[in-house]
Parts: sequence; C-alpha cells; structure tokens
Amino acid sequence: MHSTVQPASADDSLIGVVDRVIFRSDDSGFTVLSVKPRSPVSQAYLQPDGTVAVVGVLIEFDQGEVVRLRGNWVSDKRYGNQFKVNIIEMDELDEKAGLIAFLSGLVSGVGKKTAERIVNHFGAETVEVLSESPERLKEILRPTLAAQLADAWVENFERRRVLISLLNLGLTPKMAERIYETYGVHAMKTIYLNPYILADEVEGIGFARADAIAQKMGIQRDDPNRLRAALNYTLRQMLSSGHVYLPRQELVSQTMRLMGVSDSALVDSLLEGELVSEALIADENILDDDLAVYLPAYFDAEMRVALALKNLIDTPFQRHYKAKDDAPSFSSRIRCMVDMPKINLSADQREAVEMALNNKIAIMTGGPGTGKTSALRALIEKLEDEDLRFLLVSPTGRAAKRLSEATGCSAFTIHRALGFTIEQTCFHDEVNPLPIDFLIIDEASMIDIDLFRYVLDALKPTSRLFIVGDVDQLPSVGPGNVLRDLIASGLIPVKRLTNIFRQGEGSGIVRNAHRINQGQELEFNRDRDFFFFDAQEPAAAAELIVDIVKNRLPAKFGFDPYRDVQVLSPMYRHDIGVTALNSALQRALNSGFAPQVNVDGLILKLYDKVIQTRNNYELEVYNGDVGVIIDVDVKQYEVTVQFEGDEVTYEKQFLHELQHAYCISTHRSQGSEYPVVVMPVMTQHYPMLQRNLLYTAVTRARSMVVLVGMRRAVQIAIQNDRIARRYSGLLARLKMF
Repeated sequence: MHSTVQPASADDSLIGVVDRVIFRSDDSGFTVLSVKPRSPVSQAYLQPDGTVAVVGVLIEFDQGEVVRLRGNWVSDKRYGNQFKVNIIEMDELDEKAGLIAFLSGLVSGVGKKTAERIVNHFGAETVEVLSESPERLKEILRPTLAAQLADAWVENFERRRVLISLLNLGLTPKMAERIYETYGVHAMKTIYLNPYILADEVEGIGFARADAIAQKMGIQRDDPNRLRAALNYTLRQMLSSGHVYLPRQELVSQTMRLMGVSDSALVDSLLEGELVSEALIADENILDDDLAVYLPAYFDAEMRVALALKNLIDTPFQRHYKAKDDAPSFSSRIRCMVDMPKINLSADQREAVEMALNNKIAIMTGGPGTGKTSALRALIEKLEDEDLRFLLVSPTGRAAKRLSEATGCSAFTIHRALGFTIEQTCFHDEVNPLPIDFLIIDEASMIDIDLFRYVLDALKPTSRLFIVGDVDQLPSVGPGNVLRDLIASGLIPVKRLTNIFRQGEGSGIVRNAHRINQGQELEFNRDRDFFFFDAQEPAAAAELIVDIVKNRLPAKFGFDPYRDVQVLSPMYRHDIGVTALNSALQRALNSGFAPQVNVDGLILKLYDKVIQTRNNYELEVYNGDVGVIIDVDVKQYEVTVQFEGDEVTYEKQFLHELQHAYCISTHRSQGSEYPVVVMPVMTQHYPMLQRNLLYTAVTRARSMVVLVGMRRAVQIAIQNDRIARRYSGLLARLKMF
C-alpha cells in the first residue's frame, strides 16, 4: 500500500461509531473499518455516506461500537483518503448511546430496553456502578440477572480494556489475546510489576519482545528484573539446543550479548545473587575450570537420574513370578504372539540376551540390520518362559507401534505407560512404581534427561532395565545426552552389534547407512532403493522434490504421497527448508477447496498432514506425533486429527501446537520409520551437514531413500563426524560413583 501523510499534526485524533467492518485479518490483526465520525473531520476525508475509512492493526470491533483513535490522515493512491491508526484509546463509554449499545445483548435478558432503563437510572454513574458497585444493579434488576450482568461486564469490558492497553504496547492481537488468556483482567498490573515475566510464562513472547515492552514503560537497561530475565531466558534457550547447563563464563557472555551490554561485572553481580538465593544452581564438580550453572528443575532431574541409576545398580534383582493379585494395571493389554518364527541367534546376539538377563541395567546398541529386533524377541521369549512381568516402551507413538509390530508384543509410549497427567505428574512414580520385573526401552537415543528421570522414578529398585538404541543417531531433541553418557560411564554393560544380517534385497539402505558411519562414499541407484537426483539451486531442488513426491514415486513405484512418503529436511529456514517445502507440498498435494482455519498465518485444511510440536497431556498427544486432519469445524474453530488409531479434536487454544508434516526436520523423525524418505542435501544447509544427521535420515527409510541436491553437500555431511558438544553433567556424576 503506497500512501502519503497529509500535512497535519503528528497526533491527530478521531472519535466515532463503527458503521461496518470492511476487512479484518485474524492473523495480523490488520483491519479496515467504516466509521461515522463524532469529532470534527475535514470534508476532504469524508466518504459520500458521511463515514471515514480507518485502517490499522486493531482488536475486533463490532458495529455500533464507539472508538477513540489516534493516528494520521493519509492519502492512498488506490484506496483514497484514510485514517491510519497508531494508538487505540479506551473510550469510557460514558455516552448514553454507546453504553446502551454495549450493554444490549451482553447477557440473555438484557436487551435494548433494559439497557436503556439501566443507563437512565444511573445516568453518568453507570460505568462506575458497573465497575465498582455492581450490587446496585439490584435496584432495577432481579438479583440473578444483576449478578449475570455484573460478571459479563467485568469479563467483556475489562477484557477490552486489557487488549487495547496491550496493543498500545506494540503487541499483535494474537499476542494480546494470549496474554489475556494467561493473566485475565490482571494482565496490565502483572506486566507493570515486571514485563519480563511474559518471556517466562507466555508462549511466543521471548526476551526481545518483553524487553521492547519494558523500554516503552521506561524501565532502565540495568534494572535487576531485566538482568534476571536475561539470565533465565539464556538458560531456557540453551535447553532447545540440548544443553542441561551452561558454564558460568558462557552464560555471562551470552547474557551480555542478549542484553546489549558490555559490563560483565553487572551480570556477574546479579548472577551471584541468583546463585545465593538458589534461583539458579551452580555445581563446581562438573567442570575443571568453571561452574556449571543450571535451572533448578534440570539440576534436580540430573541428580535424581544419577542417584536412581546407582540405587538400581546396587540393588540385587529377584525373580518375581506373576501373581493373579499383583498383575500390572495394563496387563490385559500386554499380549505376545505365540506363533512368532523360531529365532536363531548369532553369538553376539546371544551375548546381548544373556547380558540383559543377568544384569540390573544393560544396553544394546547397533545400526540398522544388525539384529537388535531378533535379540529383543529372543529376550522376550526368555522373560515369558520365566513368567516375569515385563513392559515394552518407546519415546513416541510411532516408535511404540514399530516395536509392537517387530516383537509381536504390545508396546506403549513412555508417557502412556507411566500415566502422565495434565498436571505433568505420573500415575506411576516412586510412591506407586510400575508393578513389573523388567522394563525394555527401545529407541533410547531419543530420551532426554527429564523423561529418563520419570522412567527411573517409576522403577522398583529390584526391577531390571534393558536399554536399546542406536548411539550413532542424532541425540534427543530435548536436553541431555542420556544414551551416550550411559555408555561412556563404564558402569553399565554394553553390547554393540556389528554384524549386518539384512543383506540381499533392499540392502542399499542398510549398506549405505553403514558406509555413512564409516565415512565412505555412498553407492547410488545400485539396488533400486537408494537414489540421488542432482540439483544445484534451492528452487530447482524444491521443484524436483515436489515432482518426485507427487508424481514420480506414485507412478513408478505405487507409493502413496501421504501414507508412504516422508520428506525430511535438515533445517527450517531457507528455500529448501522445512517451512518452504511444507508450503510447496501442501499446494501440490492438497490444493483443492476445503474447510480450513488460519492459525497465526498457518492454514490448516481438511486432509492436511500435520505434526504435534509439544507434549499435550490433556489431549494425550505428544511431541512428534504425526496425523492427518479428518475434520474442520470452521464455526467452532476446531480441527480433528487422525493419529495412530486415535482421533483427537483440537479446540482453538491448542491449534498452535500443530504444524504441517509434509516435510519435517530430521530431528523430529527420530523413532519413526517410513516406506520412503526424500531429503534435500544442499550446501545451504551447511551448519547441519553432519554425519549423524544424514545417518539418522537414511535409517528412517524402510524401502527407499531419495536424496536431492549436491553431491558435494552429501560428501561434506559424511566427512563431518564432529558431534556438537552438549553440556550434560550426567556422565561426570556417574563417574563419581
């Protein structure tokens, strides 16, 4: 929109009544209103019907509502003269017509006539009565209706006040709504006491946004609340990079950079105060030359894991037999097939099974095709022969389904087995442990320190634990390096399977996975299950990927683009990243008209492929669950998603947890298996071109891998065997035992 500001003061005002809403974007809040002015307006700006056009980022206004605005008169080449809003002022609704309009229909039983009666009775004091002395409404209304109107006034009028105040602080309508949902009518009081609390407690508002609000409020750059918020935000951000703690020096330098200050003494001084008060925890036993600084919850998680492992190792196991009165609550759901084929084990596999049976904790690791599943099935046979109570779990629903299909036994997600609740507590914990003798965890490379803490809390000291995972895959998305730390500790017996059994048909995926681990060049197109397509530019690569998914794979091999094919990308950004590829694939695979909702700019349509992006204990869906939208209720602003056998309905407040899943990140693919994996490998992804990332992507495929991009980028990834350091104190704690 091209417009010029007309000669006028920098702070023009406009008071008027909303005649109609011409346009509103739910995403950005950009709105075009037709307003009948009550304040003087130059004839040049009036429309033929006596209204003026108002544009800006606004909250939702209804027809007939009085608005008080500040901004500038502008002349747009296409749309003509308009009033461009900078600030919304709260009209006190002391004008009779506006107040009657606002009260009419606020609750059932209060129409226009009743509203007029209320305003005529209280006159200029009406707003004061409604806000401060609502009991006086009983003077003209029956008590029940008076109470309903008083509640509705607070709920609606105060909400409007809060939203307008938040918008004037520079927040978007979506952010303002989110803040109101968190704090209600006390939002502004909460923010004025400490605006930085928004970065801690309101999703989508980081330190920079909270800091901008604070600056508008006149808070000084060296204010203790600002320093404290920057320290906490820096530590919380490091969790998303997999770190459990930060060295003190690094924490101070990152915090200084975040705040834009150069005085380290200022940050050091406040950090010392946070450590003394135990708002943050420092441990001098983890690093040789610095303190490890933790958020308290993660210090606690790491300590509890280390102590629980020691207790588990030190406690002898007993052979408990199933008793009718001591069966686990989920025993009716644990079923094992009796017709599994006879298992012939290699010497390495037999050693892994014996190790699991004869130790309190044991670990089996190995790449694809090395026989981990066969060893697991043989172990399960032994457990059944000895009538031991056992449970099979995996971190994700897809991984649990694969484990169940591979072993012939029911398997569960860790969250479901432990009975996670909305309050993020567990039904099974140290007070009420799992009634089992043996726990088997598959895909253990995905387990972070927090989840592992819950697992160990729920184990009886006499139980045994068998951990299975591929240590060469990417580490967990969450903080910690659990599987690697356990293996490196030397406290736990480890068996690494190296013999490759899955040879012959379809062996290209397995062979190339091991070639990646060995730093060797890949073999393409040899076994008709591992292909490479050259593309030197991101746009060409993206176009080729869409063609491969939509046309080539279905036409030549019969693969279904929705059920069988998963596109993985190393990064979210760039033209060939997750976000751009999702947009391109949605247009290609789900382009027709369909019911849809707009969620902060993301269009969720009927039949879209989506992924859950966080653990939601209320809906019982977890980070990484993938499904398809099977119903969209536009009126209620709800969508229903079909996951692995479960239908979940998302109300409006949960929709932001969904993202498109036509393309997902390699990290999010962990624990899953797909018939076909298609992946761009470009030098634009250079920061993420690592051996374990390419290895993880390739090992997600069951039938076919298709790489698109540059051979040079593939080679860079294979040669880069550097594993990014994660700050985890678990290994150091285990070595203290």
